[in-house]
Amino acid sequence: AIIDLINNHPSLKSLKFIRYQIDYNKYSLLQKSIVDKKKITNIEFKCVRVEKINERDLYDYFLSKESAINRFSISHPNFIFDHLKIDHFPSNIKEIKLDLSIIDEDNMKVLVSIIKKSPNLTHIDLTRNTISNKAVELIVNNLNEYPNLKVLKISGVSDNMLFEHHDKMLINETLIDPDLDTNITIDLNFMNMRRSAERMEKLQKEIAEEYSKQKSKRKADWEDLDD
Repeated sequence: AIIDLINNHPSLKSLKFIRYQIDYNKYSLLQKSIVDKKKITNIEFKCVRVEKINERDLYDYFLSKESAINRFSISHPNFIFDHLKIDHFPSNIKEIKLDLSIIDEDNMKVLVSIIKKSPNLTHIDLTRNTISNKAVELIVNNLNEYPNLKVLKISGVSDNMLFEHHDKMLINETLIDPDLDTNITIDLNFMNMRRSAERMEKLQKEIAEEYSKQKSKRKADWEDLDD
C-alpha cells in the first residue's frame, strides 16, 4: 500500500514510518521507490522494527550520497551511531533529529564529523536523547568549526556546565544584546530548573562581558587604522 502511494503521488516528498515493521521485501520496494526516483526528501523512522535485514543496511541506504533526502528523523531505542557511514552521508542534508539515543562523547564525535562534512546542515534536534556532559561540551565548544549550523537543540544539560564560546550563544532563543554578532541558536534546557535562572543569569553576564570586550577591541582597531 505504501509503495502504491509513492508511485501514484508524484508530488509526495515526505514519508513517516511510525511503529512500522520492515522486512526484506518491503525494504527492496522502498529502495526502488525512494532512492532511484529521488522523490522523497524527508523521511522519519519512529519505533520501526526490522526483520530479515540488517538495520545498518537500512540506515546506510537511506543516508547514502545518492539519496535525495535532506531531512532525517529517527526515534529508535536501538539506534547506534556505528550505523552511520560518515563518508557516505548525503551532503545535501539540512536537518537531523535523533530521539531515544544514548549519546556519549564518542558518539558525539561521529555527529560532529557529520556536521563538518555537511555544508547544508543547519538544524540539529537532540532534545529527546540521553547525552553526557562531555558530549554536550564537545559539540558546543567547537561551534566555530561548523559555521553553517544555525539551530542546535539539547535537553537534560547539567546546569553547572561551562562553555567556551559564549559569544556564539542565544540562550533559549533569547538574544542577550541585539547587536551581538551571533551565527547560531543554542536552545539548552537545563535539568535542574531551580538553579537554571541563576545559571542563565551568569551566562548572560558572561556574554555581555565578552561582547563589551569585542566591541572595545573593534573600536581600538579602528582608532589604530585612523592613526
